[in-house]
Amino acid sequence: MNYRDSRRNCGPETATPIYVLKSPFNEKEEFLLNDGKRSDDRAPLEVRKMYFGVSNISQAKGSSYVELGSTKVVCGVYGPKEMAPSSIFKSTGQVLCEVKVAPFSSYVRRSPVPDRQVKELSMQVKDALEAAIILEEYPKAQIDVFLTVVEDSGGVLAACVTAASLALCDADIRMYDIVVAASVVSVQEEECIARAGERLATSKSSASSTEDELEGSNGSVTVALMPLYANGQVATMVMSGSVTAAKLQDGLDAALETCRKVYAIAKQVCILM
Repeated sequence: MNYRDSRRNCGPETATPIYVLKSPFNEKEEFLLNDGKRSDDRAPLEVRKMYFGVSNISQAKGSSYVELGSTKVVCGVYGPKEMAPSSIFKSTGQVLCEVKVAPFSSYVRRSPVPDRQVKELSMQVKDALEAAIILEEYPKAQIDVFLTVVEDSGGVLAACVTAASLALCDADIRMYDIVVAASVVSVQEEECIARAGERLATSKSSASSTEDELEGSNGSVTVALMPLYANGQVATMVMSGSVTAAKLQDGLDAALETCRKVYAIAKQVCILM
């Protein structure tokens, strides 16, 4: 007899297990192997496997579960609700975004107390959502977005933006367009990896970086895109490290292309809600 625990989010049947006894990152490991495949047996231009689910948290007005490769994020949306009397008055709505990272989400155990990196992640996701939500439709109201990173295998900002956007759609929050994100990572002088839905863009072009590749990178950029609004409106862009202008342009092109692929899947999920 098949039994499904309705009190827990089981996720897809093919979910990748969390880190248990996995060896740490080896800096000398080759990202592209001799046979042209990545270390996870993907082709250079192959996007990581994705899974999008919605309505997985019964207490939330809208919720979502997103997998990008081994990166897993759960999101819950509450509201819109009346703002507290002590809040600063604004004629438009406000977004409260909070990201938490599970202690077991990566090789190194994370503290349950949000650190500077997690707080920055919350602000970056908030910036993308504020550009996508029609805040004028929710005067004097607040929309709460809570995200939990269950497993971080790289590209967590892109996964959080996509998960939050799907949860907002599930909550019937009015938006200009679904916002999806992709990250691009420069790994070597001739390589640039895009991930977020992800993919690897290089002078030789490849797709989708893992956490190991991110650790060995010297620059990255994440782009959040609303493909159908204003002929492709960029909601936010976050860059770290340093790359040449030519590599940055190649990476942006790869990230935007990947965003459109992720958008097609996200749109189908929203239609089938």
